[in-house]
Amino acid sequence: MPYSVGETIVSKDLDSEATKTDINVADNIGLKVNIPNTDMKLKHDVKSSISNTTTDLPYIYLSNGDSPWSSCIDVGVPFYDQDSPCYLTVRSPKDVDVLILLKDVETGRIIRNEYIQKSSEFNFSSMPIGRYILYYYSGIGWLASINSPIGCRGGFNSGSMFSRADEVLEFEFGPSGQYTAISITLYGVANGNMQSREVRNPLEIISK
Repeated sequence: MPYSVGETIVSKDLDSEATKTDINVADNIGLKVNIPNTDMKLKHDVKSSISNTTTDLPYIYLSNGDSPWSSCIDVGVPFYDQDSPCYLTVRSPKDVDVLILLKDVETGRIIRNEYIQKSSEFNFSSMPIGRYILYYYSGIGWLASINSPIGCRGGFNSGSMFSRADEVLEFEFGPSGQYTAISITLYGVANGNMQSREVRNPLEIISK
């Protein structure tokens, strides 16, 4: 039976080391799910759309976890549930930076917009219970002067592309000590069996 990311719930003692669900999302773009005795890949046959944007303005240095679009998108600031042990870890690809956008399926709101530099890792801690669509905006050279396709100020100068994972990520936790922990790695895969796609109309990201 196909593995559903949205149904992933791992049992853990909150005081012990957790066993994580590993999901690898390709930068070209796809998913690979690594759980015990399971190896599934999500394929994305989309060519990177290279931007011809040029500018003499300097690039803006963004650190891991920066939220450059918080003044623009609906939520305004990242949303956390301090009582939740759930978390999402994202490892970026080697050649491009990414901006991760997590959209609440129920409300249509973006609860996180967080930047990750290439070849690094960021932990989205205290994830609220819920179901989320994972969008990712990738590219090279962040410029504050660019108007992004979704209307926010700031964007990548070249190699920019919006993508999304078709599977919904679901986070749950309860009194018995069960909670969801997901690890996503952005890297190239081929011949996957779970689909993702390029977002050709980025306005879907902010539509409710």
